[in-house]
Amino acid sequence: MCNCITGVFCRDATLEHTFGNLKPGHSYEIKIKVLSDQASSKEKSRSLPTNPLPPTNLEVQSASTTTDSVTVTWSYDSTKSFCEKWKVKYKVNGTNDIKEWLSTSNANEKETTISGLKPGQTYTISVFGVTTGDINSQTSIDIDATVTDSEETVTGLFPGDTYTFEVKAVSGTEISGEKTTTAVMCPLPPTSVTVTGRTTNTVSISWQHDSTKSYCEKWKVEYTEKDNTQIKTIPINSVAEKSVTIPSLAPGRTYTIKVFAVTSGDVVSQTAKELDVTTKPLAVTALEAVAKDDSNVDVSWSPDTASTQDKYQLRYHDDTKGTVWSEVVSLTDKKKTVTGLFPGHQYTFEVKAVSHSQTSAVKTTTAVLYPLPPTKVTAKTMTETDRVTVSWEYDTSQSYCEKWRINYTVKGFAQKTYKYTSSASELRIVIDKLQAGQNYTISVYGVTIGGVVSKTSMDTDVTVRPEITTTLSENSNTDTDTVVVDYTAETGSGVFDHYYFSINDRHTTTVTKEHGGTSRILHFDGLEAGILYTITALTKSGSERSREISTQVRTVPQKPGLNCIPEEDAMTVTITKGDGKVDKFSLTCSNCNDTSRREAEPSSIKTRYTNLVPYTTYSFKATAIAGTESNHHKESDITSIYCKANEGPPFPVKFFKITYTRPLQLLLSWKEPAVKNGILTKYTIRYSGTYTGTKENVPEDHPKLITINDDSRTTYAIKITDDYGFVDSYSVIVTNKRDDPVLNKTVIPYWSSMKASEDSIYTYFAIEKCVKLFSDGDACWRKKRIKRVVSSAITVTVTIGGDKDCDATMEGACNGALSPSTTYYIKLRAHGEDDKYTDTPLSDEINTGSSSLPWGAIGGGIGAIAIVIIIVILILVVVLLKRQSWFNKNSQPRSDIPMEVTRRSSTQPTPMLLSRSCKLGDFPQRWQEMNVNAQLQFAREIEVHAIQIQNAISSLYYFCVNTPSNYFNLEHDYLCIR
Repeated sequence: MCNCITGVFCRDATLEHTFGNLKPGHSYEIKIKVLSDQASSKEKSRSLPTNPLPPTNLEVQSASTTTDSVTVTWSYDSTKSFCEKWKVKYKVNGTNDIKEWLSTSNANEKETTISGLKPGQTYTISVFGVTTGDINSQTSIDIDATVTDSEETVTGLFPGDTYTFEVKAVSGTEISGEKTTTAVMCPLPPTSVTVTGRTTNTVSISWQHDSTKSYCEKWKVEYTEKDNTQIKTIPINSVAEKSVTIPSLAPGRTYTIKVFAVTSGDVVSQTAKELDVTTKPLAVTALEAVAKDDSNVDVSWSPDTASTQDKYQLRYHDDTKGTVWSEVVSLTDKKKTVTGLFPGHQYTFEVKAVSHSQTSAVKTTTAVLYPLPPTKVTAKTMTETDRVTVSWEYDTSQSYCEKWRINYTVKGFAQKTYKYTSSASELRIVIDKLQAGQNYTISVYGVTIGGVVSKTSMDTDVTVRPEITTTLSENSNTDTDTVVVDYTAETGSGVFDHYYFSINDRHTTTVTKEHGGTSRILHFDGLEAGILYTITALTKSGSERSREISTQVRTVPQKPGLNCIPEEDAMTVTITKGDGKVDKFSLTCSNCNDTSRREAEPSSIKTRYTNLVPYTTYSFKATAIAGTESNHHKESDITSIYCKANEGPPFPVKFFKITYTRPLQLLLSWKEPAVKNGILTKYTIRYSGTYTGTKENVPEDHPKLITINDDSRTTYAIKITDDYGFVDSYSVIVTNKRDDPVLNKTVIPYWSSMKASEDSIYTYFAIEKCVKLFSDGDACWRKKRIKRVVSSAITVTVTIGGDKDCDATMEGACNGALSPSTTYYIKLRAHGEDDKYTDTPLSDEINTGSSSLPWGAIGGGIGAIAIVIIIVILILVVVLLKRQSWFNKNSQPRSDIPMEVTRRSSTQPTPMLLSRSCKLGDFPQRWQEMNVNAQLQFAREIEVHAIQIQNAISSLYYFCVNTPSNYFNLEHDYLCIR
């Protein structure tokens, strides 16, 4: 109790109060509130239990006392006390070692058996009541109990029977009341248990029981999966029923099955007859056998996921040899490669799942081994160009085949199956519809059961015989030692590597040309002239050759040599044979009285011509001939020779005149004889008298002024020479620009350069350094067009332009086509020794027409030509009058010596002589004089060949008079300039 002085705060106070008449073991709520005059505190409460009372009537159950345990019971009056549970403790009498046995879970548990006691020992057992909050009663009820060590074993009892036992306690002479109890003997288990059947989810068992040794009323079957604690029970209520089928088991699992005997009171035998039983596993799934090659098969499978198995069994047999199974192979893996099998055979494979020696249902599959290919394959070409023969060999002891598959392919492309044979004994086949000359790979495969084809093939390469469809023809460029042949492009669909050309006679030459080459011309060089050669052609593809084609070409015979032995009026011509073969010679004289063609055998090569004119040049042409008209006739190039007959006496001079100029002087003048019959070396003047001197080296046809003595006879010898040198050759220069400075240069471009640069080059050589420009017998340009007109003055017509053989790549002078609608000028250049030359003035303009050729224009052109011809005739009359005037003028007495003409070349060359000497110094003067005569005369007739090719624009020939043209004619008075 706390006494507080007024105004003083009291921190600690103890208040005690005792509540009486409460019930034991109950819980009470105590509430406390502090009061003052002014206020009261908050109320606080707390639950407090009262101690319960201990139980009553604690007893030891004597019947339950055993050698190591004792059972005690007690009573409890709930009207006097409340308990939630009980707590039991015990100790050995006379000791303080108290052990707690247990705490019951509720107050209704009023019995317990204390075990683990020592027999013959006396224990004090105490029981406490326990209420809310684990509050124990303050006191307990105690009892002493002694664990008895007396027992009796009764033997010889019959298992399974029920026995009643009566027990009395005897102390001295005192005998207690009897106690009885009943005991049922445990029956014996079955004597044997047998599995009578099993599936993937059931097991059937049966058992045996000896009723003479044990009694039972029924059976209990327990089973549990191995390594599983869950036990399942099947009761069997009839002792006569000694078999059962256990359902709903898992496939491939092992179960422990126990069979118990059950007697009265459901007493079960202490032991059971048990055995371990495994259900059958499920069959494997996805079984597959795949041939790996020709002797190995990969077998694989998968287990059923709803089944348990620990290994597998595999066996197989060769179907072609019956059902002789191999040994069983036990496997833990789910695949197996079976080796050493026979190629081409079919095998059956069998697989079972195994679980603890229990096998599943069998699963089977088959596989066919790949056969082996043939041991040898041979392919051969045939005469035809689209097929080959294929054959092969086969060893039946090494592989089995039912037939063969033949493939072929062009290298680099996918294979193509040609065909299958009908049986394995068919070992040869012809493959057709192939490409000629193509290289194929032939593959032969073995085919066995089910169409299984060998993994590999036996291959061979073969090239189909190529074909040749080209055509051989002689090229015009065949020469004396060269055969030139054209060959056309192939027209067939075949292929080949190259052509193989050969020429065989006295020579053997081979030419190889790639297929598809752009040049289709063959040259065989180093041959003999005049020989008939056979040119053979074939195509080659690999080592295969096509059939041969051939043509015959004769080489041109060598041109003969010509020599002549002149006489005054006769001439003997000798032909000299060249190398090679010649069958005969041909000889003609173009200007003899006999112009016929003479033929001579090689043994007779001298020919005599008579009735010739002295000192006249005769033209002889000879050719060598090989073959005949029906046997590849060939003529050599023409050999030309100019032979001059020996000199004869000249005719008298013409127009001889004597004019007196002054006393004792005569002016002699004359013209050369009309017929010279040789070279005039001198004129002989005979007269009587004296003379004042000798004049030599006077040009012919010039007046001669001499002083004579009438009393003497003097002979004057006049030596005719050429002071200005000889003309070696002539050139024709063409220009379309009159003032082009190139005209006066030594080096002048050619036609090809002009065509390539027409905007910058205007002048070119149409003909360059032609020795015989104004005489026939020599081609100074590629397209020779010489027209000789027989007249009092021999006229030679030279065509400028129109040579179709010219092209822009050609080197050197070329008389190429002129341009339409263009004005041209020409001049001649005379060449002497040491590159000296003299030019004529430019001609008058010459106009070519447009590029069309209407027939109306042709008619107009003919009319214009007629007009020109009339004009030319008038000009000729004028010229003749002028010449006569010139002659008369120069025939008058003169006191001066004639003026010499300036020359460009002062050298004295040794030229090739023409039919008459030409004075280089007089050349420009002579040409100038011809301007009024016929310097550039137009064509006087329509040429037939010009009309025939009028549609070929690039090579038309036109006319010079008011018509389109790419050429014009140049005519010269032959006597004036040669």
